[in-house]
Amino acid sequence: MRNKNPTREFVDITEFLEFMFPALTIDEPIHQNTTTDLSAKATKGVGPRREERRATCRDFLAKWRVDRWLENHTDEVWGPEVLLPDKVLTKLAATASLQTKEDIRNEVEGWWLWERYSQEILDGLKAIDMRFEALKAKKEADRLEQQRIEKERRMALAHVEKQCALEEKERKRLLKEAAAQEEKRLKEEAKHRREELKWQKERQKEEVKRQRAELKRQKEEEKVEVRRQKEEAKCQREEEKRQREEVKATVVLISLVILLGEFLIVCYDFSHGFHSPLGG
Repeated sequence: MRNKNPTREFVDITEFLEFMFPALTIDEPIHQNTTTDLSAKATKGVGPRREERRATCRDFLAKWRVDRWLENHTDEVWGPEVLLPDKVLTKLAATASLQTKEDIRNEVEGWWLWERYSQEILDGLKAIDMRFEALKAKKEADRLEQQRIEKERRMALAHVEKQCALEEKERKRLLKEAAAQEEKRLKEEAKHRREELKWQKERQKEEVKRQRAELKRQKEEEKVEVRRQKEEAKCQREEEKRQREEVKATVVLISLVILLGEFLIVCYDFSHGFHSPLGG
């Protein structure tokens, strides 16, 4: 519901339209150059008005005839429907190709006040068409802007996805490189362990060889010691034998000396026995 004063004075039809139809008011003002472009669009290849635009034009014309009747014809016996008949109102609201007074004169029948009011109505309808064209242009601009934003969003998303893909590729490359380095490190550690085990085995072999050599040396030393002890024992036995033989020889010699002495004594006694006084 519009709570408007129908007898309000308006400077021009645009102010009237903005007052009567605020839904048609767009955010940006319509400049002169824009008005020319919109007017050209509104008149180029025009066809019948449809839906919201036709309903808005009908509302405008219905309100207009009431206001004009109240302003100029209240003393007449006929009402607003005579000022602008419903049939004429419907045709004017629906037919966008009516651009001049001559068009109305040639194509609109049954409107006897066309010469007085047709230009005013054409200006109002033209203003409505321009408003709708402005809204259409704005919607188109908004659509294009939305497409641009969506395109930039998709491009940004594609860039982010590409960047993520590159980062994922770099991450996989780094992981692969790290895995290769880890595998190389493990191989080097395994090689080092094998070499260490080999070195330990060789060291154990050397140790076993050294222990065997040491045991062999100890056995050789033991053999030498045994031979030395045997030699010493043999020498000792020979020395003891030699000493026994020397003792035996000494005993024999002493025995011989004793026998010789006794023999000499006997001989001496025997030789002096004959000359003994007692013997005589």
